[in-house]
Amino acid sequence: MAEEKGRRAFLAALARVLKERSWLPLRPQKVEIQDALRLQKSPPLYLTLLGLQNHTSTTAFLPVRVGPVREEAPGLFARSRPQEGYFYELSQDLGFYSFLLKRLKGGLEARSLRAYYRGHHPGPVPESLELLRPGLAAGEGVWLQVGLVQDGGLDRSLRLLPKLGLPWVLVPEGRLVWERGVEKRVLALTGRLPEGRPQEAFALAQALAWEGMSRLQAHGTEGPGLGLLAEALKELEAMARLLGVRLALLHRALAEVEGGSGEGVFLLNRGLGAFLVVEGELCLVALGPQAPGAPVEDLVRVAYDLERAVELAWEGLEGAASELPGMVAEFLGEALRTAYQETAQKAISEAGWVEAMARCAKDQLEREERPARLRIYERWQKRIPPA
Repeated sequence: MAEEKGRRAFLAALARVLKERSWLPLRPQKVEIQDALRLQKSPPLYLTLLGLQNHTSTTAFLPVRVGPVREEAPGLFARSRPQEGYFYELSQDLGFYSFLLKRLKGGLEARSLRAYYRGHHPGPVPESLELLRPGLAAGEGVWLQVGLVQDGGLDRSLRLLPKLGLPWVLVPEGRLVWERGVEKRVLALTGRLPEGRPQEAFALAQALAWEGMSRLQAHGTEGPGLGLLAEALKELEAMARLLGVRLALLHRALAEVEGGSGEGVFLLNRGLGAFLVVEGELCLVALGPQAPGAPVEDLVRVAYDLERAVELAWEGLEGAASELPGMVAEFLGEALRTAYQETAQKAISEAGWVEAMARCAKDQLEREERPARLRIYERWQKRIPPA
């Protein structure tokens, strides 16, 4: 890294592997190191702040490990010569999350060439964690969230979640903070979980969608009626309705603590990724960055995630009718929107809903071109009325 040629090669290799990471909002063409801290000496493990650039720019917080021998791991991205070593990015490495939680428990005070790193975790440290998705791990009674994308969401979560006064909000108790002068960044948050095994909300939605569509498929009908849809998808419909209620209550609470009216409320903008499910209880674990917008954008993002869960579940069903995902997604979207409108006591027009869903589907397809995202995009494009 001290030599310009080696530095360029390292950053180019890192850019290539980060283009494959779906948790990033952009596919980086250029990567720059803004800061790095060696958190462990042997094997070397670094916490890095990276500037990512494409048509826009963002900052990522990425742990990187150097290993003397090659291991089969999803994060392998480069090899060094003549002294042989292997580089791994650890966003999907469960061992890193366990290691970080233990370091925070003991109190973390460290300094890089540019900044201070300070952190603590006052809660328990479970024997094992489960990686629910890149950036979010949980175990018995504990959650750990790492801000792989530094968009200000964790800073806002730390500041606002304790003020919302909602019993299903997971309030942060521990943290890891990067500090340089008056500038601060929240790199990670920790907190306590209710008793029970935690599940990622998106993964649960996908599992429930598979079960529901399996029932519909077994019924042997091409066009299930509303009653059959409600019976086959009752668990997922209940989840969609609860999400609608929770979003309405969240928007009201955010408007109270951040100011402003219901319109122009600051966005959650995390979709299903903002929630955990513990023993059937839907818990909010994260806010999005502070940005002005309309509540319908939050609702649309959740509806989009539900629709994508349905599409991915459908891909795992052999012989299921191609019309089935669209019918199921429309049924769930209506349940979500109705529950939100009844709780918020605000109507969302059909035209506004279609326009917002089509815009969201386009944005998500540009972020990651996958068959499920393409089908959703095409479905909503067809619903846009002709000019």
